[in-house]
Amino acid sequence: MTSHDEKKPTEGAARKKPRNVALIAAGAVVVLGLAAVGIWWGATNGPASSPVAADSTRTPAASSAPGASSAPGSSASGAPATGAPATGSTPAPSTVPGAAGAALPQRQPVAMESTTSVVKGVTVAMTKLESVKGEAEGVGEIAGPAIRFTLAFSNAGAAAYPTQGVVVNVYYGKDNTPALPLSKPGGTTLASSVKAGSTASATYIFTVPEDQRGSVIVTVDYQAGSPAIAFQGAAPK
Repeated sequence: MTSHDEKKPTEGAARKKPRNVALIAAGAVVVLGLAAVGIWWGATNGPASSPVAADSTRTPAASSAPGASSAPGSSASGAPATGAPATGSTPAPSTVPGAAGAALPQRQPVAMESTTSVVKGVTVAMTKLESVKGEAEGVGEIAGPAIRFTLAFSNAGAAAYPTQGVVVNVYYGKDNTPALPLSKPGGTTLASSVKAGSTASATYIFTVPEDQRGSVIVTVDYQAGSPAIAFQGAAPK
């Protein structure tokens, strides 16, 4: 009896071994199946794109640093913008009436201390051209050798002639250098209009070096868009 009972556990254990092997084999098959599915899925759909990798292929747009701005007249590359003068270039000087290639229209000059027509019925005459010692009084004025003259507007028409827009300038020397205006001694202003049958006068002073008075031009702009009246000649020293 004892010998027969001891053999039963051995036989039971022997019967369990095939069952365990079958389970292990089935599990291995499942794992391999899942792995195969994963490989197939990855091969079919391909690797997912990385946002970082995608962005790395883009060229970043140029931007200014905070608080910085492009220099005026320059492009993003640092080169001067089209139409703007290059750094260090000198702007071309503007022309003045009487100079070669002058852009402003001007009548044929008349002699100093003469009379010329402005419009029909109105004339202007230069009188009392003389040399004076200019005095500085107003802002920007510089005292020095100067000339003084009077312009008289005479109106023979039937209506008042407006003169509030009259502008007088003086140029001297071979380069037609602009002269600086002064208010003294004896400068006066022109009335805003000249009544019919009347005359209105004003006295002007401009600084002109004595050695540059061989050629002097006095221009009178009386109306926008019309050629300026010009008196030209030598001025007294």
